[in-house]
Amino acid sequence: MKAYTAHESETLGAVVRASDGARSAATIAEQGRVESALTGALGNLLDVAEAYPELRFVERFAELQEQLAKTEDKISVSRHIYNDTTLNYNDAITTIPTNLIARLAGFSRRD
Repeated sequence: MKAYTAHESETLGAVVRASDGARSAATIAEQGRVESALTGALGNLLDVAEAYPELRFVERFAELQEQLAKTEDKISVSRHIYNDTTLNYNDAITTIPTNLIARLAGFSRRD
C-alpha cells in the first residue's frame, strides 16, 4: 500500500500540474499540448486504479475515478468542437465568395 501511496501522490501531482497548465495556456497550440499531458496524466491515474483493484471499493477513490472519466470526456468533446469549428472557419475563408471578404479583412487559416 505504501507503493501505491507514493505513486498516487506523484500521479495526482502530475494531474494537478497539467490541469493548472491547461488553465493558464496562452496559445491554442500550448493548450493542445498541455491538454494532451493532462489526458496522459489522467490515464496514468486510471492505470493505478487497475493495478490496485482493492481500491475500487474505497468510495472516495471511486468518486475520483468517475470525475476523471467525466473530465476526459469533456476534454475530448471540447477538442472535437474546436476542430470542427476550425475546419468550418478554414473552409469559409477559402470558399468563393467569402474568401474575397476574408482576404480583404485579413483573415488567415487557423490550426
